[in-house]
Amino acid sequence: MSHLTAANENKMEMMLTVEKTLQRTLRPVNPSPAFVHRLEDRLTNYPRITLEPHSNLRMYMVAVVSLMTGLSAGWFLWRHLFRKL
Repeated sequence: MSHLTAANENKMEMMLTVEKTLQRTLRPVNPSPAFVHRLEDRLTNYPRITLEPHSNLRMYMVAVVSLMTGLSAGWFLWRHLFRKL
């Protein structure tokens, strides 16, 4: 049980060190009320996003073009390279 307590104390010391470093490094900020209001509005009133169903036409077109390209390359290689061997 003392091992857990020592680990917790170590973590607490590390957190305090980080907090002190941040306090020394960072300056407090006082944002304008207009900025705070605009930020709050953007965070709470986000636009509703709807996804439209997509068609598989693009996937089929890519598959057909890939197949035709592969067949054309195979035919070209067979006709011009391997046939002469």
